[in-house]
Amino acid sequence: MTSEDDWSAAVAAAKERFGKVDGLVNNAGILRFNELVSTPLDEFRAIVSVNQTGCFLGIRAVAPEIAAAGGGTIVNTASYTGITGMAGVGAYAASKHAVLGLTRVAALELAAKGIRVNAVCPGAIDTAMSNPEGVDPAATAELYRKLVPLGRIGRPEEVAALALFLTGEDSAYITGQPFVIDGGWLAGVSLF
Repeated sequence: MTSEDDWSAAVAAAKERFGKVDGLVNNAGILRFNELVSTPLDEFRAIVSVNQTGCFLGIRAVAPEIAAAGGGTIVNTASYTGITGMAGVGAYAASKHAVLGLTRVAALELAAKGIRVNAVCPGAIDTAMSNPEGVDPAATAELYRKLVPLGRIGRPEEVAALALFLTGEDSAYITGQPFVIDGGWLAGVSLF
């Protein structure tokens, strides 16, 4: 994600395999839990490098190919924390706010080339990134029942379905937008 040469190689491999490139889902990311004032600079830079710079490099490397193919889509993975904030993940939240900015600028600059650019903003999703210790999901189920209006953690395939929707014709008039997929978490807190 952070190497221009690797992006060039990935584009070349995709063109060789498929003949053209008409889409990109920028989905790589890393997350570290740390209070902002306790975050080492190297950790902050690593998160920004993958989450933010990697997204930029992907757009820059792939957009010309999508334009040459006659248009297509880019879907960037931002986060619920890119819309709001969350204590303990300051570097991550900052990088995902930046991804939303990149998404909007790319949407404006690439629209005339037939390229739509949107972002998915997942909340808590049952992945290794959000559960690096491999805690049994049953142990955290009660937490999600309290935090998330839909009462559970999200599934990766639900986020994938949203990304797929954003690459298809049913979303042909949508660009520059963040799409939160969080089971209602961002809607607020319910006391009942």
